[in-house]
Amino acid sequence: MATERTLLEGIIDYAGVFPPARHPLATALQVYRTATSGPDGWLLGPFLCPASQLPELNQLLSAGEHIAIGAVLDIPADQMDRAVDQVELKVDAGRFDYGPISEWAPVVYSECRTPSDLTFLDSIQRARDAGLDVRAKIRTGGESAVSFPSIEHVSAFLARCIQRGIPFKATAGLHSPFRHESTIEGATEHGFVNLLAATRATLVDPSKSAYALAATEPSEFDMVTAAWDGIGRDIDAAVVRESLRSFGSCSFEEPAGYLRDLGMLDT
Repeated sequence: MATERTLLEGIIDYAGVFPPARHPLATALQVYRTATSGPDGWLLGPFLCPASQLPELNQLLSAGEHIAIGAVLDIPADQMDRAVDQVELKVDAGRFDYGPISEWAPVVYSECRTPSDLTFLDSIQRARDAGLDVRAKIRTGGESAVSFPSIEHVSAFLARCIQRGIPFKATAGLHSPFRHESTIEGATEHGFVNLLAATRATLVDPSKSAYALAATEPSEFDMVTAAWDGIGRDIDAAVVRESLRSFGSCSFEEPAGYLRDLGMLDT
């Protein structure tokens, strides 16, 4: 159980108010409460909420109730009515000052508005060199085929982040463990086990990460370590999670159920 716990603890950032679930805030909060109090609640990270809905969230929380909150900026950070545990925002490629954002949360996740441009990692590196906990974010899906990045792009993102020591998260289209054809016409969805395996592979040999991302057969993976073809299997789970911090999902039961079915959770 210790290895499983280290590899998977807090790996799911719950995004129930976002597409495709689009739950009302009160519904999403209740799902999160139920999940965190259940036997697999340790899989959960923060509750993700649009920054503009923080006042409503504050009203929904019971007196004395404290949950980890991640604010996805849809308003300027200085218009938020409270500090949070993490902030997520989109930036343009080029220089960006994360100092003012970091005043609102100890952890900042940055995503580039131009997904193909990885030069935004330069600003993240400068912020980290200055002592700020800024991390990278990649969008691995969406509501149309063009929202799904290629294996080559995801592999390049992983390689650059790991080479620079930049932690990262992924979001969208990661409900299932393995790569598979999407119900969205023309799209193939990435899998969260693939992502874990590709992180391990990149730590050992970046040229192998694309193979780990492309694999579709569960038999190709070690379900204890989420290693593909044994590559990176011996890397400590804590080292893997120092790079891949989490993935966002608008469902909790779906990825948790897959993990149970795959035997990756202690039942």
